[in-house]
Amino acid sequence: MIKGEDGLWDAPRSGRKKIWEEADIEYLEYRCDRDERTYNSKQLSVLLKKERQVELTPARIRKILKKRGAMETNKNSSENPSLPQVKTSKKS
Repeated sequence: MIKGEDGLWDAPRSGRKKIWEEADIEYLEYRCDRDERTYNSKQLSVLLKKERQVELTPARIRKILKKRGAMETNKNSSENPSLPQVKTSKKS
């Protein structure tokens, strides 16, 4: 265990570095909102590679957008308390 001042900093982590930037995902969201068509994840993958030279699989794009959608949903519900809260009930 590292002690002292050096112990305050995160150690380098293993694994692959992120190949996309937040701006890349914002670009996809912008295109989805602006264009008068719908895109599937494969089409978004091709668009991202063509326009921004970033290669992400369709599955990865779905995962990122799903996570962002959940974050935006939580943000919107906390900003607007008049929205009804959805409750789920367990079936016996």
